Amino acid sequence: MVLLPVFLGLLGLAFGSFGGAVAWRLPRGLSWVSPGSRCPRCGHPLAWREKIPLLSYLMLRGACQSCRGRISLRYPLVEGATGLLFAILGILASPPGKRLPWAFSWGGQGGLLPWFLGLLAYMAFLWGLVVLAAIDLEHRRLPDALTLPLALIGFLLLGGAGLVAGEEGRILSSLVSGLGLAGLLLLVALVYPGGMGLGDVKLAGVIGIYLGWSSPVLALEGLFLAVLAGGVVAVALLAAGRSRKETIPFGPFLSLGAAAALFLADLPVQWWLKLLSR
Repeated sequence: MVLLPVFLGLLGLAFGSFGGAVAWRLPRGLSWVSPGSRCPRCGHPLAWREKIPLLSYLMLRGACQSCRGRISLRYPLVEGATGLLFAILGILASPPGKRLPWAFSWGGQGGLLPWFLGLLAYMAFLWGLVVLAAIDLEHRRLPDALTLPLALIGFLLLGGAGLVAGEEGRILSSLVSGLGLAGLLLLVALVYPGGMGLGDVKLAGVIGIYLGWSSPVLALEGLFLAVLAGGVVAVALLAAGRSRKETIPFGPFLSLGAAAALFLADLPVQWWLKLLSR
């Protein structure tokens, strides 16, 4: 099924354009939607041709049409990442869609409604992961104004999908996984305050809610992949001469690990078990 990945990919570019603006405005305490899009340097209001995801950045050669100030790479990167993740989601969500946590709904109780609710939930999840990663990279913080609504959206949409599909047990799994991941990172933050912030703890709880919908194992897999990716990057930076005292934001790695676990499902666990059995 080609239409769903293409549609979601284009939708992801549009949502990514909005996400880039949120990543700039939210840490500065500005409204997400007002005033309209404009150059942050000279205040030039952007015309429609200056707001086309990815294409506008290329056509403008990365500079404001009015003041020629450089446009941050944050915008095309957030747009491209969101579009790509939405397209992959569309590929895996197409019938029969058995690689995703809410795949039970195909042909089951509730018809397509649980699948649709699940799709909306994971679109919000992926969008939030990209935006939070962008904010954490630039500002070293993960705002509650985004993580907490993301948790509520996931719990409501996935909870609704579970009720409609007669899979109430998944709701409990989601809740327990969210509390479990948040508790694990809270413990790390208490033991090693300099290495983990409360924003990371809350994001871990959000990831647990979405990935735990499938099973607590998938939630733990997301955390493991995040730690693995963070460890690899930390070692590489140390090898390149970076100081041990220099902090590395963990939010982007949590986002990366969560997205990888969502798309790969239990494949990393299967690979690990195969390695142990040799």
